[in-house]
Amino acid sequence: MEIPEDVIHFSTGLIKKSFVEGEGYDKPGPEDQVQGSLRQVRSPEPEFAETEPTTILLNELNPGLSEAFQTMSRGSKARLWVPWKLLLDAEKEGIEQDGYRVYDLQLVDFTRLVPKVMPPDDMISPSLEDSM
Repeated sequence: MEIPEDVIHFSTGLIKKSFVEGEGYDKPGPEDQVQGSLRQVRSPEPEFAETEPTTILLNELNPGLSEAFQTMSRGSKARLWVPWKLLLDAEKEGIEQDGYRVYDLQLVDFTRLVPKVMPPDDMISPSLEDSM
C-alpha cells in the first residue's frame, strides 16, 4: 500500500496519518488500558474503516501499535504503517524486512493503570512557582 505524503514519520520508523485529531492533550502511557479499535488494512482504502471498540492493554500490543496509541488523544483516528522491526514475531510472516503492516486505529478512551508521578511540591523550581 502506497504511503501518502501527508504523514508523520517517527524516529522508530512508525508512520502515522491522522484522519481525526482527538480532544485535549492527555494521552495514554505504555502501561495503560485503552478503549479503542484496531484493524489491519489489507488493500488500498483511502478512508478510515470503523470497527467496534474493545479494551486493549497497550503493553500486550506490538511496539508499533503501542507507540501509536501513546501519540493519540481521546477521539483520535489514524492509519499506521508499522515497520517490520516493530512487529511481534508472529506478525512478521510474509513481510519483507523493509516492509510494513498497515492498521487503522481509533482511541475512544483510556484508563491509567499506573498513575503519573508528579514531583513533590518542594522539588518545584522557584522560577516555576512564579509562573504558576
